Amino acid sequence: MAALVARHLGDAGYIQIGLDHYARPRDPLATAAAARRLRRNFQGYVVSDSPLVVGLGASAISSLPRGFTQNVASAARYVAALEAGEVATARGLCLSDADRLRGEIIDRLMCVNAADIGNICRCHRVRPAEFLSAIDSLPKLVEDRLVVLERERPSVTDRGRPPVRSVCAAFDGHLATRWRAPHGSRLGEQQMSPYQLVSRHVEAALAEAAGHSIDADVVARCLLSEAVRIFQRNRSNNDIASELTGLADNLDEDNPLVFMRP
Repeated sequence: MAALVARHLGDAGYIQIGLDHYARPRDPLATAAAARRLRRNFQGYVVSDSPLVVGLGASAISSLPRGFTQNVASAARYVAALEAGEVATARGLCLSDADRLRGEIIDRLMCVNAADIGNICRCHRVRPAEFLSAIDSLPKLVEDRLVVLERERPSVTDRGRPPVRSVCAAFDGHLATRWRAPHGSRLGEQQMSPYQLVSRHVEAALAEAAGHSIDADVVARCLLSEAVRIFQRNRSNNDIASELTGLADNLDEDNPLVFMRP
């Protein structure tokens, strides 16, 4: 289907921009791509290199230099917060230094199909050779001819461009977990994502509960109660309710998400 779309749009005078965008040759996106100035944020390919994307409206997401924020999902609560002169933010995600390092690499792979990892790592005070050697799936990507690696510079091949998201996943710190920053590095350890850490303990709790004939639903309710208790340390009840509402609104995996996740 993607090849069919690319052929028809190409015949109509459009050129492909990055993974899934198309533009006329004189469009600013096409110009930026040709000059290797194309950037990508969580909404897609853009010309601007501004680190700010401000989301307006209920459930809207904003991208900031230090992370992401999302507004409350309820339109009524969003309006009420504005009328009261308050910030309508429901939650935020703070980026670590390691997130920024990997994000820059992924941005370059997605936008220009290549990343100067040597230069990027040195800017983040990380040894390039040590970082590259710990990307477990990189040799397989090279073997499958999806990536060509020249010294410290991986380039995505024509064969690798359609599945470029899978190529980038190799450098995603929340998917690829082996790399650990050297001792004393300000990047700290990046050996396991928070989700993987929690999932490991949840599975252990379920296994132990099963040994005591405790139903999994009971364990889930206990975990939910604990999650709420942790939220209550620093968040208001309305904020917690918005978080839980957002989860409930997205229970059906066959339907599009109510909000766009960063």
